[in-house]
Amino acid sequence: MLILFSACSKQRTFELSNDIEKDVKNLLPAGSMKFEVMDKVRQSPRQIELTQKFQEAIRENYDWFLEYSSNIEPGKPMPYHENLGLTEEEYSELQELTNEIELVSSGVIQYEISYSEKKIKLIPTDTSDNKTVLIDLVTNTVEFDNQLLNFKDTVRITDSKNGFKSEWFGYQWIYENPENIEMSALKDIQNLEIQQYKFTIGFLKRTGKAYVQIKGREIANGFKMVDYAFPLVEK
Repeated sequence: MLILFSACSKQRTFELSNDIEKDVKNLLPAGSMKFEVMDKVRQSPRQIELTQKFQEAIRENYDWFLEYSSNIEPGKPMPYHENLGLTEEEYSELQELTNEIELVSSGVIQYEISYSEKKIKLIPTDTSDNKTVLIDLVTNTVEFDNQLLNFKDTVRITDSKNGFKSEWFGYQWIYENPENIEMSALKDIQNLEIQQYKFTIGFLKRTGKAYVQIKGREIANGFKMVDYAFPLVEK
């Protein structure tokens, strides 16, 4: 009985081989695949309170915040400043609480995954909001919503301070227009024009599950025209 339980409870292991075709096929095998839609955030009332104060301060000091945040070294936490709308103690508390954020499921969707030569197609069985995705392994591109995304890079998250409470790693494809937006453009909100589309496929080390994110955002004349993100975790 103990041997049977151990065999049944053993979770999948996976490591990136840097062979994108091999890795994607391992994570997304042909056939039906169900995913949890992890687009809800579990937060404490205190965290909601502090976050609202922080966000209000950013709105009031938007131009300053762009300049301040642009000078922070990638991967480093943002130093405290009184313009962030919190006391130094509250800001430290918010940073600690942010590490406790957990993503939770809002529902389940199913994709049919098919292979044709060097292409992989992900078709949702419920097409009301979910996106059909085409992965071309020859050109190393991804297509959805009539957007063609080029391969960006390997992604490696080496700690568990994230909504999945897990280290994870994978690959990312992206389309951005403009590619390198200048600070002055971000400040001119009324004339802001941005297109950003991302596709991520990865593996969550803690749970042994595949992870997919489909994300799109477009801003025209300062207004959000497209804004969605589907973080999907293998069920």
